[in-house]
Amino acid sequence: IFDSGVGGLSVLREIRRRLPDRDLVYFGDTARSPYWHRSPEAVSSHVSEGLSRLVDMGAALLVVADHSAAACLPNDIEQRFSPSVLDILENGVVPGLIPLMPVAVGIMGPSLLETARTYEKAIRKALPESRIYSTSTPLLDPLIETGWLKKPETVMIVKKYLHFFRLRQIDALVFGSNHYSCLTRVIRRKIGKRVALVDAAPVLAQGVADFLASHPTVDDKCGKAGACRVIMSDMTGALGKTAKMIYGQNIMLERLRH
Repeated sequence: IFDSGVGGLSVLREIRRRLPDRDLVYFGDTARSPYWHRSPEAVSSHVSEGLSRLVDMGAALLVVADHSAAACLPNDIEQRFSPSVLDILENGVVPGLIPLMPVAVGIMGPSLLETARTYEKAIRKALPESRIYSTSTPLLDPLIETGWLKKPETVMIVKKYLHFFRLRQIDALVFGSNHYSCLTRVIRRKIGKRVALVDAAPVLAQGVADFLASHPTVDDKCGKAGACRVIMSDMTGALGKTAKMIYGQNIMLERLRH
């Protein structure tokens, strides 16, 4: 499982719930996080390096959990990596939206999602009749990582961002960052009960389980001791606290050995 930092731990948590006996390794590229400050070309290069590292570790299936990374996947990714690659856009956001058949879709996330426009294109391809609106919400990730989930400042900023979508009467709101699940209650309160909230992490996790069930040759290559390693390319003092908040419980972090 690849991510730019610790946000993808929500995906790891959901995969472990569905596949508790599979061996999992998570790599968070915290030395270069956040990706949404970088160009699509730089992110594409970082993703390739991260996935190659996981292949070197023996990964039989690759999962891109990071939204910014999924927006900037290399065009030739299927040709470059022999293990299959599932990502949070095509295997999380899109299948999470299709059953809802929304008339209007909102996408909230890092500015890179707007720059790359990959999300808009993928959703438009799957739901050609839907109207799609996106806006960048760059202040939310830092507030969440600071632990300001219930602060009035955070609630005010969420309300300000969601006003854009309320004016456009959206039916479904896509979380373009795994961090936003930590603010689900606040977002639900401010956007209203009528709007479906699309958190792609559990959808992607189910996609991983379904993929392994339908590809026994890949599943046979997966270790089944229930081991789980979480490796970060850099470590800071606050990282463990943020990881616990997103994962939902304490989790041991390793620093990458070069």
